[in-house]
Amino acid sequence: MAIYGLQTNYMNTILKTYFGLEKPTLKSKYVYVGLGLAQEGALINTEYFTEVFDGKPLGNYRRARVVFGEAVDGIISNLNEISFNTAGEDWTPDQKPVTMVGIFDTLDYQDENENIIEPLIVLKLPDAVTIKAGETIFLAEGSLNLTLTDE
Repeated sequence: MAIYGLQTNYMNTILKTYFGLEKPTLKSKYVYVGLGLAQEGALINTEYFTEVFDGKPLGNYRRARVVFGEAVDGIISNLNEISFNTAGEDWTPDQKPVTMVGIFDTLDYQDENENIIEPLIVLKLPDAVTIKAGETIFLAEGSLNLTLTDE
């Protein structure tokens, strides 16, 4: 069965190899989640996300590591609860809440030419979140579900 031109087993292979656990070694891949602030004109499914993930982290903000499991029926989910470090200052200034998360393959914010490293995938949070100094944001185990289809 093919979905959008990609064969199902091939999609599962991509998901397992890039984001999940690769057999037979079960070596986990290093993938990171970054928080994206609401911005004027920022849309889901746009070509560029520089408005949302602008490459300029605030204060002590750091991306958090996420481990995805093996693809099941073309869907992978995070195996671990994701915990960001406790905010040393307000991470959502100017009344701009976190509305999205991005999946990155690096902790770096810019490349060697100081170009912003864009996320591989962007997901919209069900609810906008503000993060003030002293608060910690968590994403529950199984809360990030990725697929190569539009399901």
